[in-house]
Formats: sequence, structure tokens, C-alpha cells
Amino acid sequence: MTPAQRRLALGCGAGALVIGWVTGVILPQAAAVAALRPNVRQLQQDLRDLRRQTAELPQWTQRYEALRTELQASPRLLAQERLPALLDQLAAAAKAAGLAVEMARPAGPKTPSKSAPNRGAADGAALEYAVIPLEILGRAGYHDVGRFVEALEAAQPLCRVEALSIEADRRDPLHHRVALVVRAYLAVTPL
Repeated sequence: MTPAQRRLALGCGAGALVIGWVTGVILPQAAAVAALRPNVRQLQQDLRDLRRQTAELPQWTQRYEALRTELQASPRLLAQERLPALLDQLAAAAKAAGLAVEMARPAGPKTPSKSAPNRGAADGAALEYAVIPLEILGRAGYHDVGRFVEALEAAQPLCRVEALSIEADRRDPLHHRVALVVRAYLAVTPL
């Protein structure tokens, strides 16, 4: 082979290697990069969002703590706000039983909350209750009082008759003066 033919053969061989390298290595890598480009853009957007959310984290933490403090105080307030509805429920039960209520009011200071096992919970979790003593004065017959006590003890929220006093009235022998002290247990959800 002449030197010109040798150069031509080397040039063709080098050209074939370059073409093989471009088609075998460069073009597949370019196709892979093009396929990954949307994923890279999405990851870049996710990274920007994560940085923004991380910057907002102290504000969200502060808001969470404020709401948590508010919620820890609110169950007791909610229990107190449910008192008018409880009195309405007691009045309806008294009317259904035939007890004429003359007065129903909270009796003395509210007792501290107590814990009691939750009968509905399988894990034996305890519910916290706000205990509200109520005084009920009225007029009724013996059977009416019995129906009222039965309705109270079966009611939701849970009520328990703590004291019962029945005094005869000479003017009306069928209706007696009745005084009850009832404890209502309003569930409070601890956080």
C-alpha cells in the first residue's frame, strides 16, 4: 500500500469509529437526556416548592401550637355551652314523664372533670367528663317521678340522680313536691 492509500484507509477507519461512537454512544445518551428532561423539570419544581414550604414551616408550627392551645381549652367551654341544651332536654323528659318543673338550675359549683372508662372504646381509653350538678324542683305523682328518673338515667348525656326528696302536699294529694339533685356528665375530649 502506498502512503496515500494508508492515509485513506486510516481516515476511513477513523471516520467509521467516529460514526460508530456517535451512533452507539452519543445519540443514545442524548435520547436518554431528552427523556429525562421533563422529570428533571418536575424535580426542580418540587425542589422549589419544598424550599418554599420549608421557609413557611415556622409559621405553620406557630399556628399549629396556637390552635392546639385553643382546642385544649375549648372542650371545657363546649361542655359549658351545652348546658342550655341539657336543661332543655331535662325539661322535655320531665314533660314526657308528667313532672311539672318549677325550677331547674345548676346546683353549686361545677366539680372538676373526672376520667371514666369509655365503654365504646376497645382499647380501654378513658374519656374525660365535666360534671355539672343540677337542682330540679317540681310537682308530680310517684309514678311520674319514677318515669322521670328512669328517663334521666337512660339519657345521653349521662345523668345520675344523686338525691331525691318527695314531700306530700295536703292541698293536692296526687301531686307531691319533688326535689332532685342530678349530676350530668358531659364528655370532654382531651387532646
